[in-house]
Amino acid sequence: ELAAKSYVSPSSVIRFCQKLGFKGYIEFQRAYNYEYGLREQKDNLIKEPQQELSCADTLEELYKDTITVTRSLLDDKKLKTIVNWILQYKKIDFYASNQNFLITQEYCFKLMALNIKAQAFNDIHQDYLNDISRKDTLCVLISHTGRNPTILNLAKTLKNENYKTIAITSNIDNA
Repeated sequence: ELAAKSYVSPSSVIRFCQKLGFKGYIEFQRAYNYEYGLREQKDNLIKEPQQELSCADTLEELYKDTITVTRSLLDDKKLKTIVNWILQYKKIDFYASNQNFLITQEYCFKLMALNIKAQAFNDIHQDYLNDISRKDTLCVLISHTGRNPTILNLAKTLKNENYKTIAITSNIDNA
């Protein structure tokens, strides 16, 4: 049906899904439906401004709701471990792609303002990895879906090179 509506062959749809990192259309469809459901849940949190609340008050409530939901997803024990790692390492290398890379670059600037050495990469640079110290560098991988082929490849490479890594993904089952 999707192939017919987009005027391509069914095999083109399957190849497109595979290029996105899925095994096929069915896996893509499941991921899409799940992500769509998450987005609908998030959109339901955004309420129309109530007449007795100003837009600023409504925005404040939205931020509070978002923080509450995010906080409920965090594991205190894991969070303490990560904070200790951040304090232990001399610098943090972030790996992300697409819009996550742009957000990560901005975050690195904020960390550098706090005197924390941080840099963002959107690909693995083997020469760079060969030159840095594993005991001084913490690697953080960021992928919304946890299925991004570039980030998964980076994770495998960093694991094989014995770098301490942290993965930041959404709360769905992912690789």
